[in-house]
Amino acid sequence: MTAGEPVHGVRRWVRALLSLAVFCVAFAVLVIVNHETDPPPGPKVDEATGLSYFEDFALAARSVETWPGGCYLAFGEGGTVWSADGDCSDPRPLWTAKAEGERPLVFVDSAAGAPGFYAGLAIEDGAGLEGRNRGYVAVGGFGGGDRTWELTRLPARNEWGNDVEPRAIVWDGTAFVVVGREGGEPAVWSSRNGHDWVLTRVPVTGEAAPLLLTTDGEGLVIASVRLGIPSSGYDDTLWWTRDSGATWKRATATEGRHGIDALVPDGAGFTAYGADADGTAATLVSVDGTEWTAATGPGCAWDGVATGPGPAGTLVLLGAPCDRLLLPGGTELAVPATAALPVGLADGRVALVDFRLGRLWLGTPG
Repeated sequence: MTAGEPVHGVRRWVRALLSLAVFCVAFAVLVIVNHETDPPPGPKVDEATGLSYFEDFALAARSVETWPGGCYLAFGEGGTVWSADGDCSDPRPLWTAKAEGERPLVFVDSAAGAPGFYAGLAIEDGAGLEGRNRGYVAVGGFGGGDRTWELTRLPARNEWGNDVEPRAIVWDGTAFVVVGREGGEPAVWSSRNGHDWVLTRVPVTGEAAPLLLTTDGEGLVIASVRLGIPSSGYDDTLWWTRDSGATWKRATATEGRHGIDALVPDGAGFTAYGADADGTAATLVSVDGTEWTAATGPGCAWDGVATGPGPAGTLVLLGAPCDRLLLPGGTELAVPATAALPVGLADGRVALVDFRLGRLWLGTPG
């Protein structure tokens, strides 16, 4: 072996390693380019209804609002506010609410206030002194690209000893109105800015729980209040106010017990979807919200009702075996037999957020 042979051997090894490195880099670049140029998986189509849907949809939404700046605004579990753009299938978190001590919250309802202004109603289960519940409102705006959210705690007569259990929130045109229970009694909170809240009462006694709210957006607010308890029978009564919840009057309704699952404003007034004492699906209607009468329903029975906002009005999803989405103006849309939250999108489509199955359904009425 000559003195130069080891040098040549090293050089051959170096050239081999360099060639291998170049090959690896080229292969990696090729894989990345091919991956980036592959189209993303598109939606599937449900043959029965014609609706397209995205699977593996991980948003556990509790309430959804129409968002003019995109597809929708969702208030989910864990106190997170989400939004979506594009094809609406990929929501992104905007903000997560945290109560005192960084404890997570659960949103239970939401409302769109003045243009670009939203409020999410949240509860903190079993927190505070002796496992007391607390209620909060998260408010945020979308003006000029600025996204800011703030969390405010709903007041109680006894801040450390009373449960606060909010159930529903609406914007009546000038103020947010919240109903629920405080200290074991029916309660109402109102605020014009979402930060400063006034606590009042619904004038009922005994076992009573406000459950639902609706409004005409021009000062009239209607609430359903459940009297009694399920074990001994109950009746969902209707109440109304024109001063953001400061004073209430009971509406007149047909005789007999009623269970109300949804309160909806429509072009002719208001509709209450629910059931009679024997469990038969039933509806009540009212022109002005103060007097209610029984009416012929949609022509099918249902098990459960879900409502959601849209640019043209409220959407009503009647559950199985009815499986229909009622749209403003009388249009109907067949939907899958699944629990979902409906919302009308700014482009005229409707979306059904089904976090139990992990799907987002999209369809175009007509």
